[in-house]
Amino acid sequence: MCTHLPVRKKGGVRLLGWPAESTETVVVSSAAGPLSIGHKEPAGHLFHTAILKQHGLFQYPPEEDEEDKGSNKSGSSGGDKQEKSTGAGLDDQPPPGVNWKGSKKKKTKGKKEGQDLYLLLGLQNERFMATDNQIKNAYRRACLEHHPDKKLTQSESPEEKQRVEDHFKLIQEAHSVLSDPAKRREYDSTDHFDDSLPLECDPADFFKVFGPAFRRNARWSVDPKVPDVGDEKTPYDQVEKFYNFWFGFKSWREFPHPDEEDTEGCESREHKRWLDRQNAKLREKGKKEESKRLKEFINAAYSMDPRVIQKKENDRLERERKKQAKEDAKRRAVEEAEAKVAAENAARQAAEEAEKKRNAEAKAVREAEKNTYKKERQRLRRL
Repeated sequence: MCTHLPVRKKGGVRLLGWPAESTETVVVSSAAGPLSIGHKEPAGHLFHTAILKQHGLFQYPPEEDEEDKGSNKSGSSGGDKQEKSTGAGLDDQPPPGVNWKGSKKKKTKGKKEGQDLYLLLGLQNERFMATDNQIKNAYRRACLEHHPDKKLTQSESPEEKQRVEDHFKLIQEAHSVLSDPAKRREYDSTDHFDDSLPLECDPADFFKVFGPAFRRNARWSVDPKVPDVGDEKTPYDQVEKFYNFWFGFKSWREFPHPDEEDTEGCESREHKRWLDRQNAKLREKGKKEESKRLKEFINAAYSMDPRVIQKKENDRLERERKKQAKEDAKRRAVEEAEAKVAAENAARQAAEEAEKKRNAEAKAVREAEKNTYKKERQRLRRL
């Protein structure tokens, strides 16, 4: 049964009222379309928690302080309206009604304690060039050599036992980090590296100064096939491929931030994705600085490379030669045109002179014939 319900206003929003005395079944329908939501709604137990927070019925754990409670209450009530109205900051804030605080700061394993993970496995010479098989074999050798059951005896002191056990734990931790591609990439990114890059040098020492810098930074390339800088005898097509590669250089180097959150203790996949986005934003500054540093270095190398300078000089000379040849061809064409016009004028004048000469000769012949005819008439008259 459809019926008309009273309409009342509350805070500028039109609401449907419900008559208290009515006992009949009421079906309410609306022709309004679906509303666009600018964020993801919580579901499951998170939805239940969000509703309790909106109505002020949620019981916070005792370990949370009063400041966190007030921020969560205000964020669950007024923050939703602000996000719906503005639509800004949706990626920076968790979904409404979700409290994702309390994550621990991320720690770079092995770095804080000053431990060299490669040294623990005996790969201090290979380091980032070590393959997965080398890491696996080195870990097995280290376990056989430093396992507490083989290193310790009953006569050892408690301090020595603790030292051996701690060292074996460090070996296990080193293997867990270096066997994981993501963790190893992060560890290799923070490993000791000479970040100094030359920006100028004497042209004669270009390959001695810039060559080692290019080879050092080639370790960060996503593409393992990195072209070498070469020498002064390298063909220019290879030099051009070399600089095209570096101008489009893609680096796998990471720049961990001290304020990053640890994603291993996340509550859910959404929580982990949210923390990944926050950590990626913290690392973005380091990546931009690295990209700017490499760009300045590559531009300086390109401007000082003697092969590029020689190529530019050859191109300039070739352009000037072509320009001079073009001007010479144009000048010869003008000269040939002028010579042709002069020849035509000379031929026309010669023809005119010849015509005048023929006319004069013909006139002289006519005059001679006229005089002869006149003399003959005179002679006939006398006779």
